[in-house]
Amino acid sequence: MLRARLLTAAILIPLVVWGVIALPPPLFALFLAVIVVVGAWEWAGLLGWSKQNQRLGYLMLVLATLIGANSLMNEPWAIRAVMILSVIWWLLCLLWIINYQRGRDTLPRSPILLGLAGLLVMIPGWLGLVAMRNSGPDGPYWVVLLFLLIWCADSTAYVTGRRWGKTRLADKVSPGKTWEGVGGAALAGTLLGSAYALANSLGLFNVLLMTALCLLTIMFSVVGDLLESLFKRRAGVKDSGDLLPGHGGVLDRIDSLTAAAPVFALGLTIFGERL
Repeated sequence: MLRARLLTAAILIPLVVWGVIALPPPLFALFLAVIVVVGAWEWAGLLGWSKQNQRLGYLMLVLATLIGANSLMNEPWAIRAVMILSVIWWLLCLLWIINYQRGRDTLPRSPILLGLAGLLVMIPGWLGLVAMRNSGPDGPYWVVLLFLLIWCADSTAYVTGRRWGKTRLADKVSPGKTWEGVGGAALAGTLLGSAYALANSLGLFNVLLMTALCLLTIMFSVVGDLLESLFKRRAGVKDSGDLLPGHGGVLDRIDSLTAAAPVFALGLTIFGERL
């Protein structure tokens, strides 16, 4: 399992970084849209939609929403509004997670609301990433920084959790996660953000801003991870799919990113001129 996991990562990471830097904006947006569509197929499976026409109908809805989101690319105010609404959405998800951990399942039961939840999970992240990528000459490097931030945090959380983890983060949602792992992820994120700011010769105040943004992004990435774990637990499955050997499904790889991307993108729209 570990060997397959490492091999898959060794193939995917360079491919993703190359895609972010080298692909023209329309192809990058299309590349991410394909990932979202596959994630939507897996999301439908987590909701118990086993009939093919149900899943295909949901994919059509996701595609239509992606097209609508793409029309906002020339409206910075609209992108910022979507990012703000997404942050609010993830705070609501945090409340669901806390309630579930306390023994109260307050997730919606309606198939319509659950399908809408999938859109709120995936579409703002896609919009945030594409908007960042298109924001100017530094856009691709902001996206790469975000990916490195998530990958570094995930790896550090795994290592520190395995080595020093004793205090469960939310054992009823995801038994393997610990507060020590979260602490390791937070430390890795702040160090990476600080290193980026210092490498670009930013002033002390901007270093602090960048560090704070990276730390906040990591904290939201944990919420994204836990939300998918919550839906998997409710569905009674270990992984969202089996497309990626050693990693599970696409949702298993982008769960942290779906929550982190809107926060990071929103932070850049607020602090972008400084950073």
